[in-house]
Amino acid sequence: MEALLRVENLRVAFRSDWGLKEALDGVSFAIYPEETLCLVGESGSGKSVTALSIMGLLGANAEILDGKIFYGDRDLLSLSEKELNHYRGNAIAMIFQDAMGSLNPVFTIGNQVVEAVRAQSKEISKAAAVVEAKRLLCRVGLEDIDDLMKRYPNALSGGMQQRVMIAMALAGKPKLLIADEATTALDVTIQAQIMKLLKSLQAEMGLSLILITHDIGLVGQMADRVMVMYAGQIVEQAGVMDLFHYPAHPYTRGLMRAVPSINDDKSKRLVSIEGQVPEYYDKITGCRFMSRCPNKTEGCEKPQEMKCVHEDCAEHEQKVRCHLAWKGLLD
Repeated sequence: MEALLRVENLRVAFRSDWGLKEALDGVSFAIYPEETLCLVGESGSGKSVTALSIMGLLGANAEILDGKIFYGDRDLLSLSEKELNHYRGNAIAMIFQDAMGSLNPVFTIGNQVVEAVRAQSKEISKAAAVVEAKRLLCRVGLEDIDDLMKRYPNALSGGMQQRVMIAMALAGKPKLLIADEATTALDVTIQAQIMKLLKSLQAEMGLSLILITHDIGLVGQMADRVMVMYAGQIVEQAGVMDLFHYPAHPYTRGLMRAVPSINDDKSKRLVSIEGQVPEYYDKITGCRFMSRCPNKTEGCEKPQEMKCVHEDCAEHEQKVRCHLAWKGLLD
């Protein structure tokens, strides 16, 4: 099957008064039609920078050092801003974490959704755009649409704001939807409703989903495949069942141990990962997790490559960036 989107050896850095600081180092992956790919990892691991790179929304201080991002046969990184605008919304859309911060507080919901529709379809009339905006708001599970169209963002709950953002993202009928921590600020019940909505939209529209999260439970619920990111690198990628039953990288195992399970004994204590993501990880030549790893040993100070856990594995099967995992030396 042909990949819908393919990222190859992406390296991104940010300029500051102290020079360039690399945020992504050799990130490579693909997502296929109607697939759900989860990017998981702690804050600062590079998940959002990956998403913003795909959308072409990195700040002015960002510099792409290397890599390609193919949508079909077009390298998005080679396109002009005008050419890239053709892909934003129409091919790839993004839902951001802070819905309230993404909606304009001085315009009504109707104004903003209608504007999103007209931005993706230049020739549509105002009346037709209003009809389409109402249809989109209804499709994402909102009610009393005529009244809703007249309201301002601060009059909506967090869950309603996020549904409006999803409606706006769907205005261009994209094939790939990126959700960056889209449920983080919502309570558990609303999170479940938003995830159910995304699953429904995926089935109805044939969407591919990239879900960015630090919530392992959400990964188990939604993902077909998972990429675990740490300090600007992918440290493990696998199908969701392989990842949960046979996590290969010590960092992935640490994430799993930090999450409670309904099958756990009441006396079981959760184990956190000691330390934090190193600030200047681009200066580390060996394993970037080594300073926090309970399994560190000789060889960890050398550069770690992504290799298959099993022999003769295909592109989409389990790979890990750990020499101990390649050799089967982890318990």
